[in-house]
Order: sequence, then C-alpha cells, then structure tokens
Amino acid sequence: MDKNKQKFLLYLIILPAFLIFLIFFIAPFISGLFISFTSWSGFNEIKFAGFKNFIEFFTNKNAYSALGRTLWLTFIIVIFQNITALFFAVILERKIKGKDLFKVIFFVPTMLSSIVVGYMWSFIFDPMNGLFNKLFTFFNLSELAKINLLGNPKLALYTIIFTLLWQYTGYTMVIYIAGLSNVPPELNEAGYIDGTNNWQNFKYITFPMIAPAVTINILISVIGALKLFDQIYVMTGGGPGRTTESLTLLIYKEGFGASRLGFGTASSTILFILVLIISLILLTYLRRREIY
Repeated sequence: MDKNKQKFLLYLIILPAFLIFLIFFIAPFISGLFISFTSWSGFNEIKFAGFKNFIEFFTNKNAYSALGRTLWLTFIIVIFQNITALFFAVILERKIKGKDLFKVIFFVPTMLSSIVVGYMWSFIFDPMNGLFNKLFTFFNLSELAKINLLGNPKLALYTIIFTLLWQYTGYTMVIYIAGLSNVPPELNEAGYIDGTNNWQNFKYITFPMIAPAVTINILISVIGALKLFDQIYVMTGGGPGRTTESLTLLIYKEGFGASRLGFGTASSTILFILVLIISLILLTYLRRREIY
C-alpha cells in the first residue's frame, strides 16, 4: 500500500471521531461564544450587545464574589486533597495488613454519583434529624448538635469542601499509589545506606520520582474544583444567601433561572478562559519540574 492510500485510510479512521468532536464540542462552543455577545433571553429576538455582558460580569458584585469564592474553594481543595491523598498513598504502599481493604474503602466514594453524595451528606448534616445531630446528642453535646453546618454562612462553604475531599481524595490517592509503585526500591535502600532518614528519602528521592502523578492530580483537582456545580446545587443551592455560590452555579441561575442566556454564556466563556489559563500555567510549571 502506497503512502497516499495509507494517509487516506488514516483520515477515514479518524473521520467519525472528528465529526463527533465537531458536532458536540466545536459547534456548541462557537454558538455559545456568539450568544455571549447578545442580550438573548432564550425567548426574545437575538440582539447584538457587544462586550456588555463581559463588562457587566466584572462590575457585577455577585459575579465578582462568585469568581473569588470559586478560586478560594479551588485553592483549598487542591492543597488538602493532594496532601491527604499523598499521605494515605505513602502509608498504604507499605507492607501493612489489610491495605487492600483500606484502598477499596477510600476509593468507593469516588464511584458514587455527586448528586447522591450531595443528598447523603445533606441528610447527615441535618441539624434536626441528621447523623451528626444524633451522634452529638448521644454524647450529651447538645450545643454541637444544634449547629446547622449547611445553614451557617461561615461554615457552609467549608462543609461542602469537606464533602468534596471525602469523595475525591480516594481517586487522587490511587494515582499517587500508581506513581509510588514505579519508584525503584533500590533508590531508597541506597539512601538509607548513605545515612538518610525516611523524610529525606521521600523529599529527595520519592517525591521527585512521582512528579508525573503530581502533575496529573493537580490538574484534575484544579479543573474539577473550578467547574464544581452538583454538590453545591444539591446541598445549599448557593446559600445561605450567596455564601456558597460558585461561578458555575451563578451561570446556571443567570442563564436559566433569570433567562439571561447572553450573560450566562459570557460568564461561562470567562470560566473557560480562566480554566485554560490556569491549566496552561500549571502544566508548563509542573512539566518543567518533571524534566528537572
């Protein structure tokens, strides 16, 4: 078979995947970008509005707050999720009894639907009949039993963060375990011979060797946190007030709840650009660290 026929066959093979990508990804993105420059509500006539929606986003107090809240939530999740997952991964990579069972226990929450997790923890945190209420009441801690974790403006966001860490830390841990399994044990043994301790071995040998796993986990957790929607929508709906409203929830409320598709798609475009910029910066830095 000559080269021209080979090229034609390759193009023919990738054509279905390219058409699916074009129809379900590229076309909606282009149409959404167009709508973001209009004042369309979804029902009225489409009118061009220029950069009005984008300007309103950065001057709208609620949108600005939602953006800042999303970035803060992302920062906390990425830090604690990766530190906790790496900690458990290092422990479970050692020869301890029942480590396979613990791996399964940590990973099971990842397999649950985010909607199911949201409703489950909403019930647990219920200040009247929830599991926390019953537990604190049993131990005669009546003051703690009365705390409404999802109804308190100062605690609601961090309660949701706890739920997210519970659900996704196991997934991050599995990736770290895969990275740790590729570290040659001879390197650590050589370190011990040279007089290093466990912490020095981890810092100078193990951690640099699992750099690809760190890159993958940080990118996944950053992107996932920036577009977080399900758990917040189910557990608080953005409340109390707007204290847990993320950027994706704002987009949903403005685009569909308030019938402002123009502003909603403009906000989603800003979110897309934000995710793209942050991901590229992190990827560039983390890949350089891998090479180093």
